[in-house]
Amino acid sequence: MANRSQRGFAHLVLLVVLIVVLAGVGFLVYRHNHPAGHSSSTSKSQTKNQVVISDLQFSKSVDSQGAAVSPTTQFNTSDPTIYTVLTLKSPAKDTRLEFVRYRNDMFVGNGSIKVAKDGAAYAGFIWSVKSGKAHPKGTYKVKVYTNGRYERSATYSVN
Repeated sequence: MANRSQRGFAHLVLLVVLIVVLAGVGFLVYRHNHPAGHSSSTSKSQTKNQVVISDLQFSKSVDSQGAAVSPTTQFNTSDPTIYTVLTLKSPAKDTRLEFVRYRNDMFVGNGSIKVAKDGAAYAGFIWSVKSGKAHPKGTYKVKVYTNGRYERSATYSVN
């Protein structure tokens, strides 16, 4: 009798674990298809169709204004920092700029920032590695959004 109740308990535990795993997978799929902060709202002074990002470049450094210095799409695993530089078209303060990043077509991460002042010329995202660490090799794709609306994408490679 104890053996039968132990099997019943084991089946219950297995069922609970299966439910938790399926819920986790469902959440990951949802997050992949609906990155954080994506909504259809816009800033007060912008219309839904206004293009805010005029260019998307990658570089190993930026100048004092935030512009890409020697833009490139080729990086080494040992490069300490990869900059994604967005050239902007007079965005309103608090415009939300978002990215979704993929490596070899697999979701890596996402994030967002808000434009600090009206008419900013540049904004960007920075990916750095700690000393002694390396960027994973691969082909990366970065998609950028303005207030939840897709604007453009670009790719770079790490070898």
